[in-house]
Amino acid sequence: MPYVYMRFTFDQRWTCDFTNQFTQQRVRRLRFTDAGKIRKLAQRGKALTDLSSKNNFEHAVRNGGGGVILELSEFQYDKLIGKNHGRIQ
Repeated sequence: MPYVYMRFTFDQRWTCDFTNQFTQQRVRRLRFTDAGKIRKLAQRGKALTDLSSKNNFEHAVRNGGGGVILELSEFQYDKLIGKNHGRIQ
């Protein structure tokens, strides 16, 4: 399972930087207008597993920035970095 650190900040829109946890290299940057999309990414990446992590995440959103570690499947990681692996589109 790949682990990715997602750092998010707000400056007129939400910017998410994804960094490979082992190589420390940024693998992707995404921008959103809605914090709900960041929340969905965190949920899919298993970052919001208990009440404490959910509260910390919501506190970071209210303050305009923070970060979480995402535990992604190989498919999710490949999709994040734009790898296709011969899948039919």
